Amino acid sequence: LDSRDQKRQHAALEAKQRRTERQREAFTVRVLVRNYLDHISGKLRTWKETERIFNLYVLPEIGSLPVSDVDLKAVRKVLGRLDGRPAMKKNTQAACRSCWGWHDPTGSNPWKAERVPVPKPRERTLTQAELRALLQRLDTEADPGRDGVELLLLTGCRRAEVMEAKRAEFH
Repeated sequence: LDSRDQKRQHAALEAKQRRTERQREAFTVRVLVRNYLDHISGKLRTWKETERIFNLYVLPEIGSLPVSDVDLKAVRKVLGRLDGRPAMKKNTQAACRSCWGWHDPTGSNPWKAERVPVPKPRERTLTQAELRALLQRLDTEADPGRDGVELLLLTGCRRAEVMEAKRAEFH
C-alpha cells in the first residue's frame, strides 16, 4: 500500500473509533433505565416503585455516566446515600441488579459485587388502645387522607392497595 492508502485507512479507523466512543458515551445509565422501565411497565406490578427508586436514588447520582463506566465505585456512591436505610438500600440494589441483568445477562453486573446487609424485621405493632385512640382521632380530622388511613387500619391492606384503589372497586 502506498502512503495515501495508509493515511485513508488510518483516518477511517480513527473515525470508526470516534463513532464507537460517541455511541458508548450516548448509552448512559439514564437511557438504560428508560429502556428497562419501558420493558417492565405493565409486566411487573412493582414497576412504579422501581421507577421511583431509579428517579430518587440512582439517576441523580450516576444517570449521566455511560453504562460501561459503572463500576463498584459508582455502585457504592449510589448505595452510600442510603446508609441508615437498610430496606431501601436492599431494594435499590435489587432494582439495579435486575436492570443490569436485563441489559447484559451474560456480562459482569457491578451491582452483584456489593454486599448489602439484610434489614431487620419490624417488631413493633400498635396496641389495641393505640389503635382505638388513633381511630377516635381520625374521626375528628377533616383531612382528605383520613378515610384511607382508617381503611388501612381496619382492613390491614397494603398502603398502595388502599391509596391507589379506584372508587369502582368498592361496594
